[in-house]
Amino acid sequence: MKDLIKKIEEIDSQDMQSQISSIYLQVEDSLKISESFFRKNKKYTKILKKIDNVLIIGMGGSAIGAEFASKCFKNEYDKPIHILRDYDLPAWVNKKTFVIVSSYSGNTEETLSAYKSCLKIGCNSIAISTCGNLTKIANRNEIDVIQIPTGFQPRAAIGYSLSLILLIFEQLGLISNIENRLRAMLKVNSVDTNKENALVVSQKLYKKFPVIYSSGGINEVLAIRLKGQLAENSKILSYNSTFPEHNHNEIEGWNKLENITTNFVIVWINDEDDRIEIKKRMKIVSKIVSLHTNNQIHLHSENNEMINRVFEMINFIDWISYFLALKNDVNPSPVKNIEELKILIRK
Repeated sequence: MKDLIKKIEEIDSQDMQSQISSIYLQVEDSLKISESFFRKNKKYTKILKKIDNVLIIGMGGSAIGAEFASKCFKNEYDKPIHILRDYDLPAWVNKKTFVIVSSYSGNTEETLSAYKSCLKIGCNSIAISTCGNLTKIANRNEIDVIQIPTGFQPRAAIGYSLSLILLIFEQLGLISNIENRLRAMLKVNSVDTNKENALVVSQKLYKKFPVIYSSGGINEVLAIRLKGQLAENSKILSYNSTFPEHNHNEIEGWNKLENITTNFVIVWINDEDDRIEIKKRMKIVSKIVSLHTNNQIHLHSENNEMINRVFEMINFIDWISYFLALKNDVNPSPVKNIEELKILIRK
C-alpha cells in the first residue's frame, strides 16, 4: 500500500484519483443543480406531448453519459432516444425532436455543428455545459443551459452528465421517480467498494491487449466506457465487441491468430439480466477462445437495482483504468494526442 501511495504522489500530479472518487458527490450536486434549475423552468413538463423523439448530441466524455442514460431504463421510455456523435443531423430530425446538447467544454466542434443545424430547424432544446461557445450560442437563441462545475476532465464528469440527462428525462415525463432512485443509490453505493478488485484486474491487464466482450444494452455501453478509459487514462489500445452479433462473424477471426493471441486478455462484461441465450453463447465462446488464450476476466455487479449497478460498474471501470495508468507509469490526466489534434485542426 505504501508503494501505491508513493506512485500516486509521483504520477497523478493532476489528481485524477479525486475526480474518480467524486462520482457520487457529482450525483448529489446534480440533484441540487436540477432542483434549482427546474424550480425556475417549469416548461419542460409540458413538452412531451409536442415531441416524437429525443436526440442527444455529444462527443467523447460528454456523450458517454447520454449512452448510459438512453440504455439504463430503455424498457420504461415511451419515446425513441438517439445519440449523435457527429457533425451532421440525420434527415428525420424535425421540430418534434427534443434536443439535449452536452459539451463539457462548450467548444466541441462536432457538437456545435450539429446543434446549429437543430436551431435552424427550430427544435426545442436544452444544453449541459460549463461555459464556452455552446453557452454563448444558447444564450443568443434564448435556450436554457444547465451549468455544471469546471475543473474536471470531461470523461471524469460522468456523474454530472448521466445524472442530469436522467433528471431531464424525468422532467420531460419520459420516466418517473429518477430523483428518488438517485437519492436511494447515494445511501448504499460507495467509491471504495471496488478499488481493491480494480487493482487486481489492472494487474491482469498489464502489458496485455484487452479484448472486451459484452452483452448488449447497458453492458455494451460499459464495454465502450472501459475501452475509452483504457485509452484516455491508461494510454493503451483495446477492442470491444457485442453479443450476439459477435457470433455471426468475429468468432471466425480466432482461427489464424496463433502468434498474437497469447498476449490477449478477454474481458467479459455481463450480468444476471442477460437473456439465457446470451449466457449460453458466452459460455461456449469462452471455451473456444480458451484454446488461444488462458487470460479471461469477468466484470460484473451483483447489485439488483439498475441505477446502482450502472454507477458501481462505471466507478469500477474507472478505477481499473486508473491503477493501470499507474502500473504503466503514465499520468492518467493529460490527453496529449487529443490536444495536439485539436491544435492541428484549427490551423
